[in-house]
Amino acid sequence: LLRLDLGGICFLIMGSGYPLIYYPFACKPTFFARNFFFLLITTACLGVFSMVMTPKFNQPQYRPIRSTMFVILGLSMTIPLIYLKFYA
Repeated sequence: LLRLDLGGICFLIMGSGYPLIYYPFACKPTFFARNFFFLLITTACLGVFSMVMTPKFNQPQYRPIRSTMFVILGLSMTIPLIYLKFYA
């Protein structure tokens, strides 16, 4: 159940990030940036999800790697927001 909980958190982060990226780019012709950020978040989420669901990474010695992957997932969510703040 712990693995499913962490996988659910991963998909909730991804699902909450899509509207934050889609709506600010909706009226601007910056399709490359929007699609790049979608790809970034989706790739990070699928990477964390596949790592969390692998039984090997649920051992205590892999806990720092798992937490680093969740930090990377969070950063993949903040990079589009920083781009929107300064460049859009």
